[in-house]
Amino acid sequence: MADQVTLVEGDRDQHVTLELGKQLQRLGVCQVQLTQEGELLASNFSKIGFLRVGDTLVQIRPKVSIRKVLQLLSPSLEHFDITEGQIGITDSEDWTFALVGFFIAACGRALARGPLHGYKLVSEAGNLVKGRIDFSRQLKRSPGRPIPVEIDFDDFVPNIPENQMLLTALERLSTRLPLAHHQKRALQEFRFKLTGVETIPIHQRIPKIEITTVNEHYRSALRMAELIVGFQGMDTQAGDLGSDSFLIDMEKVFEKYVENRFRFLAQDSDFTFRAQGTGESLDRGGFVGIRPDYLWFHGVKAVGIADAKYKAFSSESQVPNSDVYQMVTYCTRYGLRDGFLIYASSPSFTLEIEESPIRVQVRGVDLSEEIQALESHLRSLHKEILLAGATAGIATV
Repeated sequence: MADQVTLVEGDRDQHVTLELGKQLQRLGVCQVQLTQEGELLASNFSKIGFLRVGDTLVQIRPKVSIRKVLQLLSPSLEHFDITEGQIGITDSEDWTFALVGFFIAACGRALARGPLHGYKLVSEAGNLVKGRIDFSRQLKRSPGRPIPVEIDFDDFVPNIPENQMLLTALERLSTRLPLAHHQKRALQEFRFKLTGVETIPIHQRIPKIEITTVNEHYRSALRMAELIVGFQGMDTQAGDLGSDSFLIDMEKVFEKYVENRFRFLAQDSDFTFRAQGTGESLDRGGFVGIRPDYLWFHGVKAVGIADAKYKAFSSESQVPNSDVYQMVTYCTRYGLRDGFLIYASSPSFTLEIEESPIRVQVRGVDLSEEIQALESHLRSLHKEILLAGATAGIATV
C-alpha cells in the first residue's frame, strides 16, 4: 500500500524528504529550506491539492474550509448553491473527497432530467438527402457520381458545450484524484448519461458558456466544471508526475476572487473597472511593461489602483519591500497619490513615502471570516479605494 503524507497550507516548517522537497520546489507549491541539521522544511504554501512522488501520495490541505475554497473559486458567488449539508462534509474530511462530492451533487441536479440537447451542424456523405446538398463539396469529392451525397443538416444532439464541459471535468476527476468507491460509481453513471458527448481537447480554449433559462439547472455544475477543468485557477501538472498531480494555485484564486468582487461592485458606480491591464508601459518608449492587478478609471483618467497578494504577515515591519516598490512605481506611472496592497492576512496601515505625496495603503483581508463578513469587508475596501480617487477632484462615490 502506498505511503501517504499530509501537509497543511497554513503550517510552517513541515518536514519533507529530499525527493518530495525537490518536487514541491519544482512545482512552485511552497518554499523549501535546508536547516543546519540537514533537515528540509516546507513553508509558505501557495498551492493546495495532491501529487504522487514515487509510491507516496502527498495531500496538501487548505488552511480554510473546502466550502470557503470553492466560494473563493466560484466566478459567481450569488449563484453558487451547493452546500455542505447536501453531501455531508465535515471539517475532518479530505478536501479532495469534498471537491468530488460537490461536483457529484451538482451534476446529479443538472442531469436529473437527462442531458441537454441542442442543434449542431453536421456535414457528412450519405445515401439519402436530408438538409442541404453541398454542391461544391460534392463536385470535389464525388464528381459525376449521384451517391454518396455531400449534405449539411442540423441534428438535435447532446454533444453541446454544456455537456462537453461536464464530461471533461468528470474525466479529469476520474483520472487525477483518488476516489471512494461510491464516487467512482456516481461518476460512471454520469458518464453513461453523457453518451455521445465528446471531451474538450487538452490544449483547446475552454468555452465561455452563458447561463440562460434553458440551461439554468446546469449553473452550479458548470461553475464546478469550470473550476475543475482549469478556468478559475486550477493548475494540473504534467511531465514526470503524469496524471497524478492536481493542484490549485491559491495565489491565482485569491487574485481572481478579489477581481470578481471589485468588478461586481464597480457596476453600481460611475467608474470603469479594469483588471490585469496589458499593453501599457512605464516608460514613454514602451520598453518597460507594467500590469497592475486592478485599475479604476473616470473617463480616461486612472483614479484607483490596487494589487492583491496571497501573503500573510503580522506586523508593519514585515511588509515585503518589493511589493511596496512595485506599488510606488504604479502610482508614479498613473499619477495617483494612493495605491492599495491587499493581502490575504495582514494588519491595515499606511506607508507615507519620503519626498513624495504617494501613500501605500496596506489592507488585510481575513479569509477565515464567514463569506458574508468577507463580502462586507471588500465592499468597504472598494468604497475606500474610490473615495481616495475622489480626493483628486473626481465626483464623490
